[in-house]
Amino acid sequence: LIPGACGQQTIMLNHRHIHEGFRDHLSEVAKMAGVDYIVNPLLNERLDIVALVAGDTDAAFDYGCDLARNLYATETPDAFDIGIFNAFPKDTELCQAGLAMTALGGTKKNPFNENSTTVLCSASPEGLGWHSVLGPGTALRGKANPPLRRTLLFSPGVNKWDAISLFGEGVIFCKTWAEVLLELHKHHGVGAKVSVFPAGALQRPADADY
Repeated sequence: LIPGACGQQTIMLNHRHIHEGFRDHLSEVAKMAGVDYIVNPLLNERLDIVALVAGDTDAAFDYGCDLARNLYATETPDAFDIGIFNAFPKDTELCQAGLAMTALGGTKKNPFNENSTTVLCSASPEGLGWHSVLGPGTALRGKANPPLRRTLLFSPGVNKWDAISLFGEGVIFCKTWAEVLLELHKHHGVGAKVSVFPAGALQRPADADY
């Protein structure tokens, strides 16, 4: 129901509290609408169903989260020169590409160094995509969000201007993987330490508190 079927204003207010009360708000809306039963699958990187929870909207969700903490737990490397983060399975549109970094969200480690490069990957077959409150120029994203460190964006389904609209002019846009390799070799040379997160939107740090 929310964010799937609600209006833009409701979605905007809900997303303003993404880190506090977000789930409580979803639960409240479900109860208001009379929804008291859910069936939620947990998928792996091949999109196979590896677990399934069903029942009360809150109890089943909580149990699903308990399962997910183990299913998606990923050990965060101590350090790397290059981090490659794939947004799969949230890689159909560029506006969701930032979810690739979920693989490090909440980790107590900082594997980056001052010379590190982030490679953000999103196939984006649907192009830039559309998000009613977090897309370019919308209520919660009025301007581009520049990356915190040197970042390459590999996204065959978009163009340079799509990339700039989301990440600003500081991002290095690469249409092909050959361009990515050329940029990495130019900056890091040989012998760089690389970590790859193949399904970043599914992965979570094993040391995170959530």
